[in-house]
Amino acid sequence: MGRVAGSLAGGERPRYGSGVSRLSRWFVGLFVASCAPAGGVSPLSGSSGGGEPLRISGDGFAAHGAPVVYVCERPARGVVVESDSLIRVLTPPAEAAGACEVRVEFADGVAVTAGTFVYVGEAPAEPFNVGAATPAAGS
Repeated sequence: MGRVAGSLAGGERPRYGSGVSRLSRWFVGLFVASCAPAGGVSPLSGSSGGGEPLRISGDGFAAHGAPVVYVCERPARGVVVESDSLIRVLTPPAEAAGACEVRVEFADGVAVTAGTFVYVGEAPAEPFNVGAATPAAGS
C-alpha cells in the first residue's frame, strides 16, 4: 500500500527542525503574555520588615488555578485572588533593602513576572530565642 504524501512510514519518527522550535517558543510566549499582568504591582515600595499589602493587577488570573506569589524569591503570605484582574498579598520580610522581581506562578504551570517591588529600610534582625526564664532569687 502506498503512503500519502507527507505521512510517515511505520516506525518513522517526525523530525523537528529549528523552525518548529521557534514556533513553539513563540506560541508559549504568546500564551504567557495573554495572562500577564498589565497593570503591574502597587505600591512600588515598602518596608523591609514585610507584611506590606501588595496589589498585583492584570487579567486572566482566575483561569489558571491557585497562584503562589514570590517577592525577591520569597513566598508572599495571604495570597487572595480577588477577581480575574486583582491578586492581593502581604510581602514577606526581606533579606536586604533593594529592588526585586515579583513573580506569580499558577497551579497550571503558567508563570509571569508582575513587576518590581523595592524594599526600603534595613532588613529586620533575626529574632533571638530565649530558652527559659527563671525568676531572680528572693522575688
